[in-house]
Amino acid sequence: MWQSIVVAMLWGATPGLAAVPPGVFANADLPEQVVRPEIAEVFLWADLNPDSGLGRIPVYLVNMSEAPISFTLDAGAPPLRPDVQDSLGAWVRAHANYSSWCGNSYSTLTVPPHHHYRMDYVRRADAPVRRVRLTLYDKKLWISSNDGLDRIPSLDASRARADVMSIEFGTIDHVTEMALEPSELGPEPVDLQFIAIQELASGRFPKEAARAALIRVRSQVDSSKVDKVDQALLKLEGNS
Repeated sequence: MWQSIVVAMLWGATPGLAAVPPGVFANADLPEQVVRPEIAEVFLWADLNPDSGLGRIPVYLVNMSEAPISFTLDAGAPPLRPDVQDSLGAWVRAHANYSSWCGNSYSTLTVPPHHHYRMDYVRRADAPVRRVRLTLYDKKLWISSNDGLDRIPSLDASRARADVMSIEFGTIDHVTEMALEPSELGPEPVDLQFIAIQELASGRFPKEAARAALIRVRSQVDSSKVDKVDQALLKLEGNS
């Protein structure tokens, strides 16, 4: 039997409204308002409504496929973050991420075929109304919800551009920038420059572009980091 896995998130009940705790449920129990995107077998849907009196945004990760899907929990919480649009209309993550550096805090949650995972994101009645979407930032399952108006608190896109998650999901240009001159805005006490160098060698980017980026980084970094870049170049050559 598939058991619901309760997640420690800010989903507290609002008086007069029924609270459904996070967990895995059969798709037959999906609320009627959940809208399936055309053709999609796996999708993320957020019940966005700035006038809701509920202190949370219900979010549904729906698996309509014949195969299980899985993603990583950090201290029991899914890597769900809000995105907003920048001045050019591109979607950018709006909240900085604070990763756990204890391996024991990570676990995997599996959603079986024809089931969905119900979770929540915080909504603040005193926050301004803005256009948002919610994204599950997981390397195995990177997926964004529908967009709409809602009340997401305290945006800090500048710090979100300088954390580990920005490196793990950023473009090669952004990762190279972090490898060359890491920002000091990051919320985590880690060596972002070293993490960015390693990401360039991870195999996520086209090999020739990654090699060119690492060679550029090698020519400009402090001498204390040159051996790290050399190790990354060797790792890159070993990736198929």
